[in-house]
Amino acid sequence: MANTKIPAELSSTPGIIDNSNATAITIDSSENVGIGTSPSTKLHINGGRSTFYSQDNYAVGVGNAAGQLGGYIGSPSVNVMSFSEPGGVERMRIDSSGNLIVGTTNSAPVSNNVAGVSIRNFGEVQSSVDGAAALYLNRKTNDGDIAVFRKDGSTVGSIGTAGGGAFYISDATYGGLGFSTLGAGDINPVNTTGGVRDAATDLGQPTARFKDLYLSGGVYVGGTGAANKLDDYEEGTWTPALTAGTFSSASATYTKVGNMVTINLDAVVGTGGATKITNLPFTCANTVGCGIYASGQAVSSRTQFNWVIAGVSAFFRGTGDSVAFTTQSLSSGATIHASITYRTS
Repeated sequence: MANTKIPAELSSTPGIIDNSNATAITIDSSENVGIGTSPSTKLHINGGRSTFYSQDNYAVGVGNAAGQLGGYIGSPSVNVMSFSEPGGVERMRIDSSGNLIVGTTNSAPVSNNVAGVSIRNFGEVQSSVDGAAALYLNRKTNDGDIAVFRKDGSTVGSIGTAGGGAFYISDATYGGLGFSTLGAGDINPVNTTGGVRDAATDLGQPTARFKDLYLSGGVYVGGTGAANKLDDYEEGTWTPALTAGTFSSASATYTKVGNMVTINLDAVVGTGGATKITNLPFTCANTVGCGIYASGQAVSSRTQFNWVIAGVSAFFRGTGDSVAFTTQSLSSGATIHASITYRTS
């Protein structure tokens, strides 16, 4: 094998000259190396693109002053720049499509359900984590937006904190929902900065309705006082009974709104003689009188047929002008149609 000669120039600043007797590489007294220039750093290259090649595909090794290797920058495959640790395990790469990939070699870790992070060449960011949160965001010092969402450069919504730590989600114009904005565990309508937006937000629309609403408490309608609270609504059936005699047929329903009960009864008396109907669905809070219509019923020299509700019974009474209530018994074959409202406790 032929000998290779390297022309050297010995001086206070030694160097290596090229075939034209010009200094190509300069090594100064501080052991800085300059290629095509006088060095100002440990390695100073001047003039065009600089390319490093290595036989094991790892072009550049990075280490400390003691010569301990800290990692590689290389190209283990075609058109890929990878960053590896001393043991050769790849930690990050820029692939041939320009995607920046960390912790995986998959450019779409979320789509392919593998752990890792990818910043894709068209702006998409994918983060996939096994058994932990995939995204943490933190705002220091004061309240405000933590994440801002935009469409075509214009803000359309945000997520942030208000009131010292309450969490809110808002659109860019009207506002949204705040969590624990006025107390622990509450949900409130808020404006675009997380402040309370009172009496200005609708829940649903005539053509965009929610389905069912399940509540363990009540609803305040038209005000915020105790008198505005509706805490009960119920519909059902009840089974009327007579103190004497029987019904040959009976259909009985009720509707309870708050403490007001409306009962409906359509019945035919089989065996007569009863002076009251029992087994009302709710106990009456006080004694009330109501009108009733009964066909086929003789009213013992009275012009009206009434009943009086007390407890869970409806008492039948007949009365007329300037005449006191008197007991009225039901006749066999009488048909009763009644709709009566009373208050329960």
